[in-house]
Amino acid sequence: MGGGRRLSLRVVFVIALAFALGCKKERAETPTPVVAPQNKPPTHLAPDELLEGTDSAFGLVLPRGARIKHRFVDQVLIEASLPFDKLLAYVQAHVSAGTLSKGERKATFDHVRAKESRDLRITLEAAAFGTVRLEIRDTTQQLAPILPDEDARWRAAGMTRDGKILNRKQLE
Repeated sequence: MGGGRRLSLRVVFVIALAFALGCKKERAETPTPVVAPQNKPPTHLAPDELLEGTDSAFGLVLPRGARIKHRFVDQVLIEASLPFDKLLAYVQAHVSAGTLSKGERKATFDHVRAKESRDLRITLEAAAFGTVRLEIRDTTQQLAPILPDEDARWRAAGMTRDGKILNRKQLE
């Protein structure tokens, strides 16, 4: 009798264990909403690529390390403490169209365009102590105003049709 009782306890224990493992309460899976990460991953730069700065000239965003020295209506003079080759590659990547004439210490971009639709001439020149001077000039041709007739064109020039000056004080 002793062996049969031991067997039945084992059987009861195995059945209880199987029942406990098999009767796990199934959780209702709730779909978790996919949320885009708030922070963008940092950008990866090429080994010699320069970062964009906060200043711009005629739509061309200047790299970090470039300082605007003088700003005029049609010209911006910039000085940068950056290597000439890296700065040349940066400008080349940020402009379109036009031509490039390049020397050992000087490069000129003619008739190039940045973000704005202006016609630019950009000159880079290596200077002393590892600095580079940039000159960005707006060479966009201004369109002449459309005037209805020849008399209007003479008045716009400040003269009458006979060649007389309309307002002498304006010339002074």
